[in-house]
Amino acid sequence: MRFRSYDSLKIFDTVARSLSMTKAADEVHQSKGSISYQVGKLEADLGFRLFERAHATLELTEEGRRLWHVSQTALSQIDREIEDLRGTTSGAVTIGALTYFSSLAIAKAHPLLRGQSRYQPTDRTAQLR
Repeated sequence: MRFRSYDSLKIFDTVARSLSMTKAADEVHQSKGSISYQVGKLEADLGFRLFERAHATLELTEEGRRLWHVSQTALSQIDREIEDLRGTTSGAVTIGALTYFSSLAIAKAHPLLRGQSRYQPTDRTAQLR
């Protein structure tokens, strides 16, 4: 068996977490058909089924459960190692602003900060996470 790709395991992990092709497609911003195709291709490459499909429900097969258990740990380790190699570890950033209104302006200026403003009146700072 030839390993397809990191992406195929990420897609499998996403579908296994939600047990829904539709929810997985929404999460990774792909079509449901694309997700279904990628899972089917991975199953064909592996030589066994990962999911039991019945009408609108998905269940992991025994092989799927075993692979998902191992892939969760492996994908997490791979993601951490890539972040370390790139020198881009994630974390919180705190930005101080003089007033509540300027903290709102900062939050509106960047899409990742929208809805993340927290005003702390005791020290007149807003923390953005």
